[in-house]
Amino acid sequence: MKNALTIDVEDWFHATYLGVPEKDWPICEPWIEPNIRRILNILAEEKVKATFFILGWIAERIPQLVRNIAEEGHEIASHSYCHRQVFGQSPTEFAQDLHLSIEMIQAAVDVPILGYRAPAASIGKDQQWAFEIMVDNGILYDSSLVPVRTPLYGVSGLPRFAFELCGGAY
Repeated sequence: MKNALTIDVEDWFHATYLGVPEKDWPICEPWIEPNIRRILNILAEEKVKATFFILGWIAERIPQLVRNIAEEGHEIASHSYCHRQVFGQSPTEFAQDLHLSIEMIQAAVDVPILGYRAPAASIGKDQQWAFEIMVDNGILYDSSLVPVRTPLYGVSGLPRFAFELCGGAY
């Protein structure tokens, strides 16, 4: 078994459960940069690489942080543009958000964006359409599905370990 470490790059005010309106994000005090730099230092000391799932909103505003993550040899992936839960979006809205996230991340660092993780693991059985949109945008893997059902997220009955979607569905 190959173990993996992943890190979501989002700030405190992006947390869905806090309910901070998107229009107020620019006036919120950011905490992300010193915390990610601390994580990068720890990973460098331990010689560990990770996948960083980055919000396009962060990449647009702090591109040097994304460049630093990539320069350290970590994988860069998408965590959406503005942390909207997938189950609250239409397929068109999701496609626009995903495309914008990839565009902003690649403006910061010119690497292929191959992975995606939905905000708050918000892909369930009714959002399987999202996988086709991911493929259309060059995404090769998704890290959104949680194989246990909780009041907030998850899909019961999924395998515990990495698995391939058959025909884009589970």
